[in-house]
Amino acid sequence: MTETEKEKPTIKQKKAEFKKRDLELLEAINKHGSINKAAKKLNRSYSYSQKRIRKLEKEFGKLIESSKGGKKGGGSHLTEKAHHLIKRYKKLQVEYGIASKINITTWKGKVKKVKDYFCIVKTTIGDVRATVNDELKKGDKVNILIREDSVTLIAHEDKLKKIKTSARNQFKGKIKQIKTNKDNAKIEIKIKDKIIKSIITQKSLKKMKLKKGKNIIVSFKATSARTLKT
Repeated sequence: MTETEKEKPTIKQKKAEFKKRDLELLEAINKHGSINKAAKKLNRSYSYSQKRIRKLEKEFGKLIESSKGGKKGGGSHLTEKAHHLIKRYKKLQVEYGIASKINITTWKGKVKKVKDYFCIVKTTIGDVRATVNDELKKGDKVNILIREDSVTLIAHEDKLKKIKTSARNQFKGKIKQIKTNKDNAKIEIKIKDKIIKSIITQKSLKKMKLKKGKNIIVSFKATSARTLKT
């Protein structure tokens, strides 16, 4: 499957995956004060909800604190880890929501190095230099998000030497698809097993003589590649 903006947000941690249904469960527990009440509001069984929480806790750490007795009876509340997980997931939802509207390419990778506000991410097409948008360390798995309007196309390798650019990411690829309208051209480029999208003007399309199957150089700045921890 090609990694594109159509993927649904998921936070993976070893054998567990935190998804939208898990977000709904944690938020319901936070609102109603117990797993039982949360399950009823979501039309889920208590047994399933409890097992799901336990499975998530094996990988993400303690998410629910339970109390018994007292004047108001027992209940459950979220831990700091649970609140942090909710925050991370909602951030992913925003990013993927943006991606579905403005065509953002998403690649998976693993952090090799972090320095200040930038990092180097190892992917199947090579190292990608990107901006750090989360607390990252070496070995973390991330999604790299690249806007289509931040991707520059260079038709000939000899022109690359003449062009002065601060773009640290440059890859050779082949045009897979071109879709045009009266103003712009949306282009998909295949780089090994990855797809990246770019948008250029009709004037640039004609000037560069781009067509399906043509070899192309893709370039984008590290500041145009955002990282999201998965």
